[in-house]
Amino acid sequence: MDDENHWQDNPGSGVTPGPEEALRRETEKSKALKVERLALRNEIETLKSENRRLRAENRRLKDTPAILGDSGDTGAASERSSRPTEFFAFCAAWRGRLLFLIFVISLIFYYTLNR
Repeated sequence: MDDENHWQDNPGSGVTPGPEEALRRETEKSKALKVERLALRNEIETLKSENRRLRAENRRLKDTPAILGDSGDTGAASERSSRPTEFFAFCAAWRGRLLFLIFVISLIFYYTLNR
């Protein structure tokens, strides 16, 4: 068994590592913490840039209804204002269907009467 694994595998053996070994371990811990800290800083910067991008997109999406001519109201007021529009669209669609049916029925009568 090599000397490095001996200290790690048997911490309860009652033998303490020498000062060089303790210094080496502390150096390794310090390096590991520095690497972890750099990784966390990188992750923080990534999250900040993602946050800025999402805020800009949110602002853009909030401004889109104003560009389209919407008053920008949200909630019950905008729902109430869209109801008449939906109703008129519904009526126009049924009116078109009804006119088409009248046209088809009149064609049927015309051809049956002219035989």
